[in-house]
Amino acid sequence: MGLESPGRRFEQLKVQLAMVFQPIIDVETGRCCAVEALMRGVGEVGFDSPLAVLAWAERVGKLAEVDALVRARTLAAFKALNAPTNVRLFLNLENRLFATSALTLETLLAELEGADVAPGALVLEISERHALAGGATLEAELARWRAAGIGLALDDFGIELSNLDRLYTLAPEVIKLDKQFIRGLASEPRLVLFVKGVVALARSLGVKVVAEGVEDADVLKACREVGCQYVQGYFIEAPTAVPSLLRRPFEVASAHDATTPAGGSHERQGLPEQQFLLEQLSQPPVLTLDMAMSDALTLFRQNAAHSHFPVLDAHGVPLGVVTERMLRRYVYSPYGYALLQKRTVNDQLAHLLKPCSSVTLGTSAAGMIERYYQPGALRSEHEGVCALEQGRYAGFWTPEAILSALQWRDMNQARDENPLTRLPGNHTIERTLREYLTHTRTDWATVYFDLDYFKPFNDHYGFRRGDEVLLLFARLLESHFSDDTAFLGHMGGDDFVMFMACPEVEKACIEVTALLATFSEEVRALYSASDLAGGGFMGTDRSNQSCWFPLLTTSAALLVVPGRGVPVSEQRLLETSVLLKGVAKVEGNTLCCASVYPGPQAAAASV
Repeated sequence: MGLESPGRRFEQLKVQLAMVFQPIIDVETGRCCAVEALMRGVGEVGFDSPLAVLAWAERVGKLAEVDALVRARTLAAFKALNAPTNVRLFLNLENRLFATSALTLETLLAELEGADVAPGALVLEISERHALAGGATLEAELARWRAAGIGLALDDFGIELSNLDRLYTLAPEVIKLDKQFIRGLASEPRLVLFVKGVVALARSLGVKVVAEGVEDADVLKACREVGCQYVQGYFIEAPTAVPSLLRRPFEVASAHDATTPAGGSHERQGLPEQQFLLEQLSQPPVLTLDMAMSDALTLFRQNAAHSHFPVLDAHGVPLGVVTERMLRRYVYSPYGYALLQKRTVNDQLAHLLKPCSSVTLGTSAAGMIERYYQPGALRSEHEGVCALEQGRYAGFWTPEAILSALQWRDMNQARDENPLTRLPGNHTIERTLREYLTHTRTDWATVYFDLDYFKPFNDHYGFRRGDEVLLLFARLLESHFSDDTAFLGHMGGDDFVMFMACPEVEKACIEVTALLATFSEEVRALYSASDLAGGGFMGTDRSNQSCWFPLLTTSAALLVVPGRGVPVSEQRLLETSVLLKGVAKVEGNTLCCASVYPGPQAAAASV
């Protein structure tokens, strides 16, 4: 087949080429927010993959024709899906043609108009495989495409050295994390730290993150925990001509239940923070897509106490909110009221719907606030936060309620936080320990950390350098365990504590051991060159005797505690932890693990 003329092979490609779509979903709601277009049928023409098609097309001078064919087939197939108006189309951009005569903004807008697809529905994926055409005028050209409403996404993010440069210069709306960083996310602690860092950077720039290659429930859960807002992969749905998730949400709650023992997200709703958040949760009337706008207007008039009305799809998943402010502006426009009377809510989404974050009931105040505000932003782009239960709408937090939650969190943190590290202090630690013992249904772990040789270091280098050591450990503790499943506290001096969900003891031990190793490496920067070369220094011990002290390390005691149903006293927990920590101190830079299960399940080990 390779001897056939390019023209004949291209004609065969026109016959065989078909487009399929893979859904991209919101990790909180399971709602399909977009679909990515993918080529199929190329094997019938003798190509191993879509990339092989493009390589051949460039080699024989038909790249522009093949790309135009793919765009035409994609737009026609997307229009035929009759997808909801808020579902966008992700289409791979051929970088080598961008801003050339073969692919201008005007050409693309004409193609969109011919297919009856709105420019705002299109997101072009910029690949790392080839440099973008456009040269010095690239940024100005991209600004024109954005102004036309077309979105831009960085595809395969993380596989090339130029990624950070492109993230800065191209200012994409979305980055898509390459699957090589996603597949091991549920089992590799270092990968978790890397992805968390990328997500934090993206969020600080106002960029949304899609995780590609999600292939099981554990990875889906891990993506949610590190902060990815959107996911796609075969576990969600395989590419198909008509994705079923366009008509129904993905059952996020069921997937989460497959990896989380019963009671995981709600078991702590009796805690003070959750009680406060539930008190702030409002229940305004909701709008449905098939509701007549005249009925929606009546609801607004009859419920003057509410200014935000959530809009739900047929499955009870929130799509956004309609605000009184937006509705009033539209009603007061020429003929606005008459137009509204004759249409449904669905007809008016483009004019009235405002974005709204969603979080699962049981999420911490910090987690809810993080979903509402983009880091570094002066104000949120969202009109509030919808609460979800089993992936369905359960209530609404107004912007005023979120502000109250922010004030409540800050006030409670300030009452008992360590003035140096800003981690919760002893009162909060004791209260949280009792709450874990009382309310947690599944296995969890308490981990006590003690810095080895900290007092001699503090005496030798002074309290300012000692404070740097404590701040370093607190920062590393937060970076390794900064999610809703862990509580971090500073008991004072060089003693820290953590409570965490512990469904897998081995995985918890690996994560804690990685923290100890990172601290031992990074703390070396706080020593003088001579002490570092000698591996320590001469100092005075507690008996005022001259003594040699090695470099700082950390001893830790990890104690696995059974969930509610197995009685464990606070006193027994503390006594066992002290004993474990003593063993770890003797061995130095060691994690000692044990469980407090009664009888034959009890175990202890050093790592």
